[in-house]
Amino acid sequence: MNLKEEIKLALQQTVTLPELKSILICYKENGGSKEDAHLNLYELLQEASTEMEDSYLRALLDFTIDYSGKNLSIWD
Repeated sequence: MNLKEEIKLALQQTVTLPELKSILICYKENGGSKEDAHLNLYELLQEASTEMEDSYLRALLDFTIDYSGKNLSIWD
């Protein structure tokens, strides 16, 4: 699973934040690491071309690095 490409494609299709989060959860369930997810999301954030993309990617980063709290974070 190429997380960066899947997130990029989803953003182009204007999906919702819960749909993006489900991609991230699927990535984790298939053995993806927190560190790789963080790196990929940060790279995508640098390429964000709209305010919505920026906002969604920042939220996904929060879910990844546990900033959003244990009940919303993806990795323990």
